[in-house]
Amino acid sequence: MFENSDIIPEWPQVADAVSEAPMSMHVKRTATILKPDQSRVLLRPFSPGDPQRVGRIISRIMSLPEDRVGPLLDEVSAAFSQRHQQIRTLFLERFEQVRELLVTDEALSEQRRLLIGSYFLAEYSLESAALFNPSIVPHPDQTDLPPGALRFILTLCGLFSACAPRGRDTFPPSLFGPVSSIPIIGSRY
Repeated sequence: MFENSDIIPEWPQVADAVSEAPMSMHVKRTATILKPDQSRVLLRPFSPGDPQRVGRIISRIMSLPEDRVGPLLDEVSAAFSQRHQQIRTLFLERFEQVRELLVTDEALSEQRRLLIGSYFLAEYSLESAALFNPSIVPHPDQTDLPPGALRFILTLCGLFSACAPRGRDTFPPSLFGPVSSIPIIGSRY
């Protein structure tokens, strides 16, 4: 269908483009890149499996000298705090959820409790990195466009483990025209 990627499409009349079945076009790759929105990353509990495995992870953290705990916590906090508010509170809440798996009754420093909690949280991206099966169709509203432009709707499938029934994202209507660019209207991309 895409015979020569060095040529910009020459569109038939807009009415023809919308009403006719599949059309051939020549395309040229542009610099448009879809990027993830970091505000759509969530934290969720991470469980590596059975309680014995969790206990082994906690034991490894417990074996760290106290002077190593602070720098490790600072690293983890720096990585998460840009995307998540009140990260320390979340770390402590998660620690309390796994506390019963500790094999000691000794008092732990707040930094060690935070570090243990951090090891049992994972980020979940609502905008998966794996996008596939694109579908692009002319938008039914082709009014007020510059000559040679076409408004279209783009959908992509993504790997959404928690959203499997949904599985397809539709992007806002976009324009394609003879100026070699694809402005995505009303989008965060």
